[in-house]
Amino acid sequence: FRKSWGSLAFDLSVYNANYQSLSYLSIFFNNHASGIVNEKSIVIKTINLDIYNSYLMFFEVLYMVFTLCYFFELCYRAWKHYPKYFKDPWLYINFVSIVSSMLSVAIWYVYIPSLTEFNKDNKFRRSNEITKIHGLFQVYSQFSSIAMITIWLRLLQFLAATKARVQLLLRALGMSATNMLTYLSYIGVVLIGFGTFALTHFSAVSENFSSLDTTLISCFELALGNIRPMNGVDTAFAQYFFFLFMVCFYFISVQMFNAIINYSYNRVSEDMEPQFKRDRSERQRKEM
Repeated sequence: FRKSWGSLAFDLSVYNANYQSLSYLSIFFNNHASGIVNEKSIVIKTINLDIYNSYLMFFEVLYMVFTLCYFFELCYRAWKHYPKYFKDPWLYINFVSIVSSMLSVAIWYVYIPSLTEFNKDNKFRRSNEITKIHGLFQVYSQFSSIAMITIWLRLLQFLAATKARVQLLLRALGMSATNMLTYLSYIGVVLIGFGTFALTHFSAVSENFSSLDTTLISCFELALGNIRPMNGVDTAFAQYFFFLFMVCFYFISVQMFNAIINYSYNRVSEDMEPQFKRDRSERQRKEM
């Protein structure tokens, strides 16, 4: 960098014929008046130009048919069991799953024509068009990811109706929810207290504690047992901070978390013991 430069930015596009992909690379440097590069960013956006195959249309239609059937079935249950059905948390999980599935399919059928037009009209030569088509695909991937995780969560609903042990786990989690929220609120206050201390004391010597968000992320990594954020932190209170933080979070808070789960699990196990006895008796009768 020259002293007269304030910033430097350049971008380029790379086409890969083997993978039929187009990558857009944007690099930015900001130069401080002292000559030090104090800000930099590298952004890479990759688009697959050949992603649609005719045989996938069968599975797309099948996926949409099953989603619509499940939507009508959900509406029927909500109408038949109103208002009791609206107290069931699985209703909202199923609703989010259905809506995200429909939106992902709808966005996909918007994305495919846009990608075709992008290839034919030489829009790939303009960076703003690459950003636009990449952003549309990102929206599709976000709704698709929500749909996938909720579909797998819905499997627990069916397993709970057939397996008593699965029902035990779900009821234990539900019973511990209130205590868990109270526990997280207390731990959150303590985490913020340690974070503000680290931000005030370590920000001058470590990039990991240079801002509030990076400080909280670093503290969260420490709570998970990753001591990397403390590398290079050499101040008067660094060792005391590290010791107290690890004792509070890595030992005490983990044991409190386990205690809440164990208490709820034992309570629900006692309540469901008659059902377990019936299941064991029925299993033994079938074996005979």
